[in-house]
Amino acid sequence: MEIVETLAALEQRTKSNTRRIDKLEQNQEAIQQLALSVRELATQMQGMREEQADTSKRLAELERKPASMWDKLVAALIGAIAAGLAGAALSLIVR
Repeated sequence: MEIVETLAALEQRTKSNTRRIDKLEQNQEAIQQLALSVRELATQMQGMREEQADTSKRLAELERKPASMWDKLVAALIGAIAAGLAGAALSLIVR
């Protein structure tokens, strides 16, 4: 009788262990899928970071353009005023 009880207990334990192993296999598969998803996400984030760096560079260039145009305008005005003063001075000397 003892052997039958022991055998029944072992059979019950085997079924329980089989269910636990099946659950562990499912969990392991889910963890592996999660790791693959994280790797893909990291790759996409790297691409986005590179795009953002490029966009920041282009934005900085666009922001510098008006300042550059303003500098050219100021230089042209100073040149025109200097040329006018030089012309006025020469006309006074020539008279």
